[in-house]
Amino acid sequence: RALGRRGLPVCDARLLVNLVAPAGPGLLLDPFAGVGGVALEARAAGWSTVTADLDPALRHGLGRLSGAHLVADARALPLRPGCLDAVATEPPYDRGVGPLADQALAETHRLLRPGGAAAFLCAAWQAAGLRATAAALGWRVVLDCPVDRKGVPVVALAWRRPPA
Repeated sequence: RALGRRGLPVCDARLLVNLVAPAGPGLLLDPFAGVGGVALEARAAGWSTVTADLDPALRHGLGRLSGAHLVADARALPLRPGCLDAVATEPPYDRGVGPLADQALAETHRLLRPGGAAAFLCAAWQAAGLRATAAALGWRVVLDCPVDRKGVPVVALAWRRPPA
């Protein structure tokens, strides 16, 4: 499919890592790791990283790029609550995934420590659901900015989880 296999451009991966920078460096998760661009940028910025992706074919490469790699669903990750300082990711843009991004954000809330940060670069159609999920979780908006990515409308969203 047209959007089935994409690599996140370096500038976008760096943007996501920079958006969560106040929470770290510490432990950062990319739950939709793909080819590992966020992990590379996060490591360069001093973060320890965990990557996750449903595609088992990516496990070897991602395992070398991050401290740990999980072949797992972003909606139910085998990690302990509050173990992460930050989450930075780009969920799939395909409309066929439905509310996947919203559900992954809810899982992020379980995993993120109080005061932690999250940044998602999402398709424009996903932004309303992510905004509603973050608001329901009581997260503080840091950035909500539309981006024209070479004709593809996307939105950069970043939040802070309130301190305990």
